[in-house]
Amino acid sequence: AWLLLAMKLFAARGRRDSQDIDRLLEACAIKDVDGAIAVFDRYYPEEELSERAIRQLNERFGGSATR
Repeated sequence: AWLLLAMKLFAARGRRDSQDIDRLLEACAIKDVDGAIAVFDRYYPEEELSERAIRQLNERFGGSATR
């Protein structure tokens, strides 16, 4: 589930991936934005998380993370 979450965060296709991302965050027991970013960075260390993905994570967790 961790790899799939990272892939969905990488794609971050808005509504198309938002439910999947929410379910995968729950399945992976991710509790905050930093945890989600850590998963992304583990699988995509050379990539930047998109603004769309960060926005979705902030909305879900009530954070204000930026990249």
